[in-house]
Formats: sequence, structure tokens, C-alpha cells
Amino acid sequence: FFDENQLNLMKARVFELLERRGVKMAHPEVLNRLQKAGARVDNDTSMVRFHNDSLEANLRLAPRKITLAGRTEENRLEIPHPDGTFHTRTNTGGQSWIELETGNYRPVIAADVAEWARLADKLEHIDFGAFPVPSDVPPASVDVHALNLILKNIDKHVWVQPYTSESVEYLIDLSLLAAGGAKELKANPLVSFITCSLTPLEFKAMDLDIILQCARIGIPLHACSLPGAGTTAPVTVPGVVILAAAEILAMIAVSQVVQPGSPIIAAPLIFSTDMMSGRSLQSSVESIQGAALAVQFIKNSFKLTTHTYGIGTDSPALDEQS
Repeated sequence: FFDENQLNLMKARVFELLERRGVKMAHPEVLNRLQKAGARVDNDTSMVRFHNDSLEANLRLAPRKITLAGRTEENRLEIPHPDGTFHTRTNTGGQSWIELETGNYRPVIAADVAEWARLADKLEHIDFGAFPVPSDVPPASVDVHALNLILKNIDKHVWVQPYTSESVEYLIDLSLLAAGGAKELKANPLVSFITCSLTPLEFKAMDLDIILQCARIGIPLHACSLPGAGTTAPVTVPGVVILAAAEILAMIAVSQVVQPGSPIIAAPLIFSTDMMSGRSLQSSVESIQGAALAVQFIKNSFKLTTHTYGIGTDSPALDEQS
């Protein structure tokens, strides 16, 4: 997408942004660990600024190859893909369901999550599964119920998205139980967790907790930035990618300070904004350009594995376009 000179300029801007402006991390333990590791921490504002040398040292600790496991050897995934292509997953967070038999549109229920897992398990070109959101379980623990359902119905790797700080511990406990213990889960990671920034350049305590707890055990992480070009991020494609990369590098730094060598995947999920309506777009030309540039930039400049959206649709109707 860009040539080497352009990528080098973007890399310099990312390091400048993290050193001069920094990120906000309102989490006392994370701030304490980063300060001991050489970052400049303002405990009054929870701002963290990273020196280039210490940041690059942390990035070098992150593994360049990662394994995601399933319950069987045939479901073991090597990242990057050995043949140079990619692995695919189901979508996450879906709250609505279209019944195949009737065409009815309704909220997702627990039985749908189990069906979804069984379907993903059988589809040849789906490599790992994430869970939709059931509406007929207690709202405070919806993610725990969903993970329990998908683990019971799939042999492939499972991608976990926590919804509350309180559920993180229970999601990890479920994962440990499914794997047979901490040692077994580290050797064969049946699950990986997503942790997200709160763009621009801020992080919720929940997502920092995810990094802390998963890194200690060795659960792979997807360090995710979801900037919206023109709303929560600069409107230009290079600008939104620079912001996403900065947030991802900050998360990677935390993971490596907690546990050097902790497996982590850079996950830039780039959105753009329809300036007439304010709608957030996942599949506009600008969004797909942003995803392409983000993947090229992060792989080439930081040698990290990446995870992003493929081409989809922003159509509200199930028509020819979608």
C-alpha cells in the first residue's frame, strides 16, 4: 500500500505520539509496572509516555509466531499461516438472529449460540469461533454463559470477548477448566482474548485487567484498536492507522512488562464515518484501505502478527450488495 519511506515516516510519528503525548491508563497496577519498566507515568492524570528505546525493547519481546490450539491436533493454528495466506473466524458480538427455516428476525438466544458453535465447527473454511450474545441469560454474565455454551459445542479454537470487568476472572476459569489446568492451557491455548483501546489513546480498566490476567497465564491476546476515521480518529487513512498502531503498541508494551514473551496479536479494526449521517462504516473504501495499510505497516515496521476484518458490507438489507 505504501513504500518504505512512507512507512518509515509513519513509524517515526507513532513513536513521537507515544513519547510526547502518551496514553491514558487509569489502572494503578499497570501504572506501577510501567513506571518500574522505565515509562514516564503521571499518577495524577494516569498518563503514560513511552521512551523510544524502552518501547522498542518491549516490542522485541513479543513473539513473531503464535500458536492457537483446538481440542484436536487438526485444529491447531500457526500464525502467521504457514502457506502465507490467513486464518478466518466467525463474527463476534452478534445480537440478532435470522432463522434459516422461517426467515424471522429475532434476538439471539442460548440455543442459537450452541447451534452457531456446531456450525462453525463443521465449516471447512472457518478456523476458529467467536460467540454471539444470547438474550435469555442474566445480562451481567452474558459473556460467561456464551463462552460456556460455545466451549461445549466446538472443537476449534475459541475467541473470547469479555463484556464486564467482573466476568474476566470467570471467563479465564472456564478456559482453565476446559483445557485441564494452567499448564495445559499455556501449552495448548484453546482460547484467546480480545483487549481493546478506548480510542483516542485511552484504555478502560477492564481491558487492562484482561492483559494482566491473560499475560500471567500465557493466554494469547488480540490487542485491538477500533478507531473511527473522522470521529474518534483523524480523517485521513494514514492518520487513523498511526493512531491505531500507537494504541496497539501501548497494549503490547503492557503485556510484555507483565510477562516477557506473552503471545499477542496486533488487531487494527479500522472504521470510517459517513459525514452526512454520522454512521460508522466497516466496509467503505476508506475502511478497507485503512485495514490494508494497517496490516502492511504493523507487519513491516514492527514484525508483528496481525488480525483485521475482511471485506464485508454496510448495507442494512440482505440484498445483492451484502
